[in-house]
Amino acid sequence: MKVFVFISFILHSSGFLLNTASQLPTTKDPIIIDKHFDMLLDLILEQRRSQRKQDQEITQLRQDVLAVQQELALCKLNNQNIDSSETRFIVLENKTEKLQMELENTSKYVNSMKVEFQINYVTVNKSKELEHDIESLKNLKAINNLHALFDVRNQTRHIENELQKTNSKLDATVSDAEARKQDFLALYQKADLTEQQLEERWMQLSKRVILSARLLRASYKGGQRIKLGNIEVANGVQNISSIKESSVFTCEKHGIYFISVYITTNSIQSRFLVLKNGKTFAEAFYSFGSQYQTGTTLFVTNLNVSDTFEMVAYTDMFVYGVYESGITITQLQ
Repeated sequence: MKVFVFISFILHSSGFLLNTASQLPTTKDPIIIDKHFDMLLDLILEQRRSQRKQDQEITQLRQDVLAVQQELALCKLNNQNIDSSETRFIVLENKTEKLQMELENTSKYVNSMKVEFQINYVTVNKSKELEHDIESLKNLKAINNLHALFDVRNQTRHIENELQKTNSKLDATVSDAEARKQDFLALYQKADLTEQQLEERWMQLSKRVILSARLLRASYKGGQRIKLGNIEVANGVQNISSIKESSVFTCEKHGIYFISVYITTNSIQSRFLVLKNGKTFAEAFYSFGSQYQTGTTLFVTNLNVSDTFEMVAYTDMFVYGVYESGITITQLQ
């Protein structure tokens, strides 16, 4: 719009006066001067700067939206892992509560045995007093009461034997309670250790590389790279956009990987290759005369950082994409 105003000024003013000797036109319209021309140039430059700044802000907003989408996908996977850990923790917590109840019941039983022991202790004291009285009667040589005293003495010994049996039971109960207490403490420590191990295990699993992608439905010439379509899962992978654009998987973490490739085609006597660092690593053949065939290759290999994997059509072939062809890469350790 500003350029149009500028051109309109020039046309309306019959152009600029380059010859200072020429006479000024006698028109009543205003004549454009250097000040006006500089002002128009400043407006045009200002508009250009504003347009560039707006383009930069739009590009930054698009990058921010893509980063938020990736974080949401990772949060969803972490939430599933956290739900599984919470379920295991609830089971351990229920077992701990059950053991706590058993410990409380054992404590009550020990307390009751202590009361019984105190009663028996009083009985022993009384028995000793009776024995003292018996000895006193012996000294008096009261023959008529000796038989009764012997009966009391026998009863006292019987009570002592019962008391010893009660004390043995009490000692066994105390030992059993102590053993249960130790078992409970050991189980509690094991449960706490198991929870920590589960958390550490989930953290390790959440960082492992898992990539699953569909293949692009298309016809490929011999030697042409087979392209990736939609990426279904990309856990522990940073260069997702590069993988989708180039259809080449570049290893970011050293480890042992399980790789599965399956491709459906209707091309007879066709063949595809799996390349590792640009060299043939695996291949699959199609030689039957049926209309549709699915070739699959599975393998486990050790990958270092920056190692690459890609799929290449060895012969001319048509690849059925979406759900009929795909690749899965999983880090085992």
